[in-house]
Amino acid sequence: MQKRILEISNFRNIGISTRDKDYNEKQQPQTLLLNTNLEADSMGGLVLIIGENNTGKSNVSKALSKFMFQDSELFGQSDEPKFLDCEDLIPQLSFQCCGGGGDSPPLKFNRGVEACPL
Repeated sequence: MQKRILEISNFRNIGISTRDKDYNEKQQPQTLLLNTNLEADSMGGLVLIIGENNTGKSNVSKALSKFMFQDSELFGQSDEPKFLDCEDLIPQLSFQCCGGGGDSPPLKFNRGVEACPL
């Protein structure tokens, strides 16, 4: 089955890293499966984001647009998390397409720091 996966870290209110008592950062990315289709061999063409108010639906859309529009600013101040102890966290996005059949490796696209962990 083909999959499209968006992994979001430290982007607005999504996938915020935490810190332990020694102030070491622990990554907690949010992984979103972007395709569900009744037919296992094809990808869905429409992505719906449904949820209550103030749960981050618009922020997921903004994260997706960072991949769609290459000429847009990578990350602005409004994309950084606004929580205590989060001043130095850098937003990171990873988009992955995999499962196209055969032995082909997954396609990965990263936005953010150079070595974005997957």
